[in-house]
Amino acid sequence: MDETYEYEHEDDVVLGIGAFARRVGLSPSALRYYDDCGVLRPASVDPSTGYRRYAPEQAARALLLRGLREAELPLPEVVAVLDGPPDRAEAVLRAHLDRLRGRVDTARVVVERVLRSGASGCRATVGGAEWASAVRQVAPAAGVFGVLVEVADGEVRLVATDRYRLSVRTLRPIRIEGSGQALVRVGD
Repeated sequence: MDETYEYEHEDDVVLGIGAFARRVGLSPSALRYYDDCGVLRPASVDPSTGYRRYAPEQAARALLLRGLREAELPLPEVVAVLDGPPDRAEAVLRAHLDRLRGRVDTARVVVERVLRSGASGCRATVGGAEWASAVRQVAPAAGVFGVLVEVADGEVRLVATDRYRLSVRTLRPIRIEGSGQALVRVGD
């Protein structure tokens, strides 16, 4: 099945699906899927066996298809890039690049926030009764989100909201080291 097949003209060599898949870095199942979607049709299909065969000149399209999918371009947009007019392809790619930049910016903000809050090793010591009272006061507003505990500016703040209520309690710690924040489930 994976061997090279010859057809009609001796100079025109086609590859079985396995050999072509290895050449372009796609799995045979991906090639079948792209055939079913009409994105990358084989050069020929044996009518009796259903074996798909690909021409060497199809490798460039397959490699571009693979690259666009690795860049997370949705399949309908891949088709627009591969088969549409050049100005449409450029517009699709620029819009996708803008979406990727937005996702990267959002991810960077979240990761930096987590690194600042979790990796700082901040510690605060608060009296047990004062802590328990603060938790009891903010917990009803926590909903499914939990309580944001912030240690900064010489204070410990507990903040909770369920989108309808906002509850904040500020405590003066006995001792404080560093600063940071963490989202804590109410049960914890």
